[in-house]
Amino acid sequence: MRITNKIMQNNSLYNINNNKVTEDQLNTMMAHGKKDKRGPPMILLLP
Repeated sequence: MRITNKIMQNNSLYNINNNKVTEDQLNTMMAHGKKDKRGPPMILLLP
């Protein structure tokens, strides 16, 4: 099977979009003080 530029572009856009959705979900959890259920508790370190 040939991997065309269009296939690579669509795959990249798909992955970028999924990462943005995940980032938005994590930011919402942090803003509302909820813990991420997928792993250990997140600790926010402020300078």
